[in-house]
Amino acid sequence: MFTLSRRSELVILGAMQRRRHQKSAAPHWGVLVNPKATSHSRSVVESITKEIKRRGGYYTLAEPDSSHDLLHQAQVMAGLIKDEVSPDEERFGKITGLIAVGGDGTFNLVARAAHDADLPVGIIPTGRFNNIARWLYGELKPSAATAKVLEGNYRKVDVGIVGDRPFFGSIGLGLVPELAAALEGKRTPLLGIGWSRLGAQAAAKVKMQKTLLKVDAVKFDFEPIFLNVNLLPYSVGLPFSPVSIADDGLVEVLCDQRPLLGNYSSFVRQIYKRNYLFGKEVCIYRGKSILCQPTQGRILYVDGELVKLQTNSLDISLHGKQLMLL
Repeated sequence: MFTLSRRSELVILGAMQRRRHQKSAAPHWGVLVNPKATSHSRSVVESITKEIKRRGGYYTLAEPDSSHDLLHQAQVMAGLIKDEVSPDEERFGKITGLIAVGGDGTFNLVARAAHDADLPVGIIPTGRFNNIARWLYGELKPSAATAKVLEGNYRKVDVGIVGDRPFFGSIGLGLVPELAAALEGKRTPLLGIGWSRLGAQAAAKVKMQKTLLKVDAVKFDFEPIFLNVNLLPYSVGLPFSPVSIADDGLVEVLCDQRPLLGNYSSFVRQIYKRNYLFGKEVCIYRGKSILCQPTQGRILYVDGELVKLQTNSLDISLHGKQLMLL
């Protein structure tokens, strides 16, 4: 059994982790902006590029208008598409790090390219939930995140694979996708009572079905309303996972093995307040390999994005290579 109070100890341990530093004297940043992000601002982009120049660095800026183009531009900047070269590469040298300006979905796309190319990647939070930035920086102001990123210090963190798709924060079935759908186009609640109402509404919309879950050698059948796999603590802006360790080679599975009998309003409110005690009803498992089925037709939450599943089984594991996260 775990309590949320242990998280503070783990945060301290994470802060003590030795970070590495980029060796380039004049870094060349690839800045990839999602202009459709919830809190997108032209002034934020200008402040990032101004700060890069103030620190003696260089930048290449891209503002693609679709997720496909964003991933493509990130791959070009990372040097993964050999027949295309970043236009500023001849002037400033190869790009030494990528910066995602947006939310978790934007970060996911940019981080894919950074991971494949062995480049460090940072995030300037302008999205709806900003789960990865919440864990990484705590302070969510873009100016504070910019300063952290441009220091060039990075840590190595685990990367998850669900099917053939990478994720860096969390994935979920049931309650979390319903919460994300309910918040589409809306502001996240500022108080526990708002989360409480939202939790009850989201739980009522989950279609329960018999599910097989296997975590390493542990296997059981159940009908969950809440099933999440986390590498980092946050999903939909809530600190669901109290004991996440970013680089230990394990994923964390959170699920309700017994229905909470209508108490999902209290569950979500207590998660928001960091007061929930995990135990018999909502459990935490940790492992290296996860299997979940059946899943075809269900909606999966992946780093802030909602994806309709086409396969009847989810195989979840860790990538053998970690991500360099600024």
